[in-house]
Amino acid sequence: MRQALGRRHSPDLSFGSMTTPAAFELAQVNISRLKAPLDSPQLKAFVDALDPVNADAEAADGYVWRLQSNSGDATEFRVFDDD
Repeated sequence: MRQALGRRHSPDLSFGSMTTPAAFELAQVNISRLKAPLDSPQLKAFVDALDPVNADAEAADGYVWRLQSNSGDATEFRVFDDD
């Protein structure tokens, strides 16, 4: 179900004289329950900001990956039984 698409490079997390690339990468995933459907007027500003925010993240120095489906959208994932 989960795929890490968009991987560009593995960061070199060098500290001082250490030059070995990091053996692990830490990922953060935010999970929430929406108070309204994604296509509702209440969430329009949020949904409209997703693509620009994700584009900024992907263009940032040190970007590694973000959770997304095959279509490039993380909002397709359902984690709660009542979704």
